Amino acid sequence: MGGPEPASNSTEDAEASERGRQFQVGIFAHPIFSAEGDYPAVVRQTMDANSAAEGRPRSRLPFFTQEEVEYIRGSADFIGLNHYSTEFVTSGVSGISPSKSRDSGIVTSRNEASPSGFRRLLNWIVNEYPGYPIIVTENGWKDPGGRNDTDRINYYIGFLGALLEAVNTDEVPVIGYTTWSLMDNLEWNLGFT
Repeated sequence: MGGPEPASNSTEDAEASERGRQFQVGIFAHPIFSAEGDYPAVVRQTMDANSAAEGRPRSRLPFFTQEEVEYIRGSADFIGLNHYSTEFVTSGVSGISPSKSRDSGIVTSRNEASPSGFRRLLNWIVNEYPGYPIIVTENGWKDPGGRNDTDRINYYIGFLGALLEAVNTDEVPVIGYTTWSLMDNLEWNLGFT
């Protein structure tokens, strides 16, 4: 998951960034980790409206019963986060219709390895869902390697530094960190061939 950051300091881009976080993180985390449970309000409202505009008889986003909300809410001990890079976003329409990408109302202007974006995402998560520790379940950078694996080395220097700042300065409760390993994508990339 990337942490959508505003492409500029405009209010519109800040709103797009928050909406992007709710569509990327909140859609999965809010039902479990928020005090009220259920999907984030912006996700519910947007998907309901888009579904109606598409002429559907009901929303594409399923509804939880109150019993389901109560059953799901608080059902995990920690938040697991995969993070690789940061997307910089602005308001707009992209993606096929229908799709979560289109529903989010954001356009990614660029994607980059941003340690500061990683730190801000960790802070957003702990502010949005207080009381839960975080385990970074996957973090890493693809690099062709070779004799001088400097891009990957620099990536880890930056991201581990941002992680330490989040923990030691911001008091984000990160209790674990796992990096990509040699084996993580081996089966996806034609094995040893």
